[in-house]
Amino acid sequence: MTPPDKLEAIFERNIQKTGDKWGPTIDYFRNRGDSWEEIIEKAKKPGGEDLRNIFNKKGKFYA
Repeated sequence: MTPPDKLEAIFERNIQKTGDKWGPTIDYFRNRGDSWEEIIEKAKKPGGEDLRNIFNKKGKFYA
């Protein structure tokens, strides 16, 4: 389970980046002008590389 302080950092990042604490929504992508095909392709790829400052290279949380 994600520690509360790390979860808050993730939520803040998502709000700053997409306007939603849970991350990008369909509306977010459609308002950007992405096609349904582009949205589907994006859904297939992992993201969040910018969250590495919260996690270390092994996927563990920084203390």
